[in-house]
Amino acid sequence: MDGCQLIGLLILCHLMATPALSINWIGLHRHWDSEFWNWTTLNSSSRQINNIKSTCWSAVRQKLLTKEQVKVCLQQPATMLSVWEAGQSSSQACRQAFAERRWNCSSIDFLPRKAPDLSHGTREQAWVYALTSAALTRAVARGCSSGILKQCACGSFPRHPPDGQFKWGGCGDDIKYAKQFAKSFTDASLKRHWKKPHVISAVNMHNNRVGRKVAEQSLQTQCKCHGVSGSCQIKTCWRSLPPIGEIASRMKMLYGLAVEVTPRRPNDMRRRSAVASGRLAQDLIYITKSPDFCRPDKQSGSLGTAGRMCNATHESSSGSCASLCCGRGYITVIREQVERCNCKYIWCCTVRCKTCRRQVEVHMCK
Repeated sequence: MDGCQLIGLLILCHLMATPALSINWIGLHRHWDSEFWNWTTLNSSSRQINNIKSTCWSAVRQKLLTKEQVKVCLQQPATMLSVWEAGQSSSQACRQAFAERRWNCSSIDFLPRKAPDLSHGTREQAWVYALTSAALTRAVARGCSSGILKQCACGSFPRHPPDGQFKWGGCGDDIKYAKQFAKSFTDASLKRHWKKPHVISAVNMHNNRVGRKVAEQSLQTQCKCHGVSGSCQIKTCWRSLPPIGEIASRMKMLYGLAVEVTPRRPNDMRRRSAVASGRLAQDLIYITKSPDFCRPDKQSGSLGTAGRMCNATHESSSGSCASLCCGRGYITVIREQVERCNCKYIWCCTVRCKTCRRQVEVHMCK
C-alpha cells in the first residue's frame, strides 16, 4: 500500500467516525468554481487526474462529500460539474422561494457546518432534500443532452406518437439516466444506516424520491419550427426540464402540504416501507415539528427574524411585518437608492440612461 492509498484509507476511517450529511455537497460551489470541474471534462492528463483526486479528498476532509459520494468523484469526475451546478442552483432557488418566510433557507449556506434544521427530520429538511434531489436530476439530465457527460446521451422519445403538426426529434433530456444517478448519489450514504434501523434516513430517502418525481413531472415539450421563411409548416419537438426555479415553485406547494409521520416505536423498520408507498408516495414527510423561527435558537437551528426587511403595506402577505416580525414590531429607516432612469434608445443600437437617487423607506423587524 503506497502513501496515497494509506492517506485515503485514514480519511475514510475518519469520515466513518464523523460522517458528513448526505446533502453537504450543496456547499461545493463555495469552495471551487465551475471552471475547475468543467476542465475535468476536457483534460484527461495524468496531472489533471491527480488534481481531481486531490480535490475529491479535500472535499471529504471538509465534510462536503460522504465516503460513498467521493467514490463518484474519483470514478466519474465529469459528473461533478453537474453536482456543482445542482448545489449552486438549489441554494439560489431555496433562498428565493423562502425569501419572505421566517425560515429563509439561510442555513443551507452554512453547510457543511451543522445545521439542526436540516438534520432533525423537520419539514424544512424534507423540502431541501427534495429540492436538491430534483436539482441534481435536472443538472445531470441537461449534462447528458448537451454532450458534456459521455456516459449518457439524449433522452428517449415519448411513447405517445406525435400529431400531424409536429414530429419527435432533437435531443431531449435523459431523465431516466439522471434519476438513476441522482438516486445513487444522494441515497447511498443513507442506505448505510439501514443496517441499523434509522427513521430519519428512511424519511430522507423518501423525500429524495419525491424530488426526483417532481423533476420528472416537470418535463416540458419544446419545439423548433421548420418551413419556408419560418412558416412553421412542421415542428420538431423534444422533452426538456425547465429552470430549477420553476421546479422549486411547484415543489413549494408540497412544503405546505407536508405530512408528519410518527413511527409506532423508535426506529421502527416496518414504518419505512409504509412511508415509501401508498398515499404518502407523492408527499413530503417529516418526523419533527419545526420551531416558529422567530428567535435565535442554536438547538433548533433558528436564526430568528430580527433585522430582516419586511413589508409594512400588505399585512396579509408572507413577507409582511406582522408575520415576519412575530409581533415584536419593526423600525423604519430611510435609505438612498441609486437606480437607472430616463433611459433613451439611441439609433443604433444602444440605450443611454441617467443615474437617479431617491429616498426609500425600509422596514426591519425589531
